[in-house]
Amino acid sequence: MVYPRRCVFVATTNRDDWAIDETGNRRFLPIKTTNVDVAGLKRDRDKIWAAAYASFLKDQMWWMTDDMTAYASEQNKARHEADLWVELINEKMSDLNEISIRQAFDVCFPQPGIDDNSPNPQKIDQKDQRRMSKCLQMAGWKKEGRFTSGKRKNQARFIRIDGVHELVHDHEF
Repeated sequence: MVYPRRCVFVATTNRDDWAIDETGNRRFLPIKTTNVDVAGLKRDRDKIWAAAYASFLKDQMWWMTDDMTAYASEQNKARHEADLWVELINEKMSDLNEISIRQAFDVCFPQPGIDDNSPNPQKIDQKDQRRMSKCLQMAGWKKEGRFTSGKRKNQARFIRIDGVHELVHDHEF
């Protein structure tokens, strides 16, 4: 059964990195404000709602265009909570064009146990794998099927999509 939307939620925050859910962030339309005229909003509130309702009755476009959706997506990305693994990926994997999650751990954390925050590639769990997958995607990589041969057979294959590198098959690890 389909029910029309009956409400809209609005929230405020002082943080710039509030977007932590990479799948749910598309539901938000972030608007950065620096100065809010509270007295003007109180004074004009009824006029603002009346104008919105009048537009609705005229059946004016109320949805976002493709350009607006792309802009909102970029605004959401700009508000993602930073993850240090993304920096490691960009720093240590700049010369690679395809990789598996296992390889990404081996490249980013070649000496496990150096510090307490460094995962041991031999003991990575599902949570670590999901985090690495998310970080690869945030760093400009795309999940593209699976490897079909060699040591990486049946492992998820990630390719660089940043447009800087042409896709070539890297050497086996």
